[in-house]
Parts: sequence; C-alpha cells; structure tokens
Amino acid sequence: MRLTRLTAVRRALLVGVLAAVLAAAVAGCGGGSTGGKPASGSATGSTAVATRGSDGIARITIAANDNYTFVPATVQMSPGPIEVTVRNVGKVPHNLVARGVPGAAVDFLDGGQSATLRFTLAQPGSVPFVCTYHERMGMTGAFVVR
Repeated sequence: MRLTRLTAVRRALLVGVLAAVLAAAVAGCGGGSTGGKPASGSATGSTAVATRGSDGIARITIAANDNYTFVPATVQMSPGPIEVTVRNVGKVPHNLVARGVPGAAVDFLDGGQSATLRFTLAQPGSVPFVCTYHERMGMTGAFVVR
C-alpha cells in the first residue's frame, strides 16, 4: 500500500512540475514584440491586405525581424502594381526576394534600415518571397493575388 501511495505522490508531483513548465513556456510565447506591423493595409495576424491608393498602386510595409519572420508573412492584393517597403526592425541583416519576379528584390538591409521597391503582379496566384539569408530558418512569405 505504501508503494501505491508513494507512486501516486510522485505522479502528482510530476504532473504539477510539468504543468508549471508548460505554463511558463506558454507565457513566454506571448507578450513579446510582434517584430513590426504593416504601416498600411488592413492586417489580421500575419496576413495583410495591400491597400490600393488613388494612383492605382497598392502599398504595404513588411517588417523583417530577429525572430526570422516577416510581418505580415502573407500579403493579399488585387492584380496590378504594388509598392513594398521592407523595414528591418531587428539587428540581424535581412533581404527580401520575390521569387520569379524580375527586379522584385531588396538586396541587403542592416538593422534599422528600410527600402522600397515597386513591381507588378498581373496574374492571380501566389508569389513566394523569402529572405535568402534565412530561408532555411523559415523566413518566407507570399503575395497572394486575387
């Protein structure tokens, strides 16, 4: 009977410790910096809609951060020209390259720097963009043309 009682106490202690560790891990995931927010367009989570101005050009700001993510990671837009401002809100150098779109690249941004590029996405579909320095770490996104 003592072994059963001792085993139950050990199990309860282990469950308590695991719950505390899990609670600390979850608390550590929230409350931090978002790593930058889009300066234009409407955003939900890591998705934003590029807002088309009266000049017909859609505009969006994408932040590159030290968590190796883009914010937003998904940019929704209608077909046409887009002006993208890429802002490095961290300290680690980043770039942004839209795959398969000639001239749609920011080659190098040191921490605190930003650059603006303009290109046209005329066909519906998804165009991936990456930081070529950190693509293997998951620093990717997409322009979704609808």
